[in-house]
Amino acid sequence: MAEKLMFDAPNCQGVTSALSGRTYNADRQGFIHVDDPKDAAYLKKGGYLPTGAMPHLTKYWVCDDCSWEAALNHCRHCGSEDLRRVES
Repeated sequence: MAEKLMFDAPNCQGVTSALSGRTYNADRQGFIHVDDPKDAAYLKKGGYLPTGAMPHLTKYWVCDDCSWEAALNHCRHCGSEDLRRVES
């Protein structure tokens, strides 16, 4: 069964797994459907997030300009890449 993953970055077109060499292209909504459970686990370790689940992050980024919280150092709302790292 394919696992649906996403990456919190604008214009993410897909990913090639260094583990298997397979390329997974993003669909129109930006989601990546990964058929191989080993690839899915590998991509999750690399920052891809499962859809439909809100992960609890102990380290994340906050945009001081618009207060957006992100998993990566990029604000998808205002485009800033000057976010402040937070560790809880």
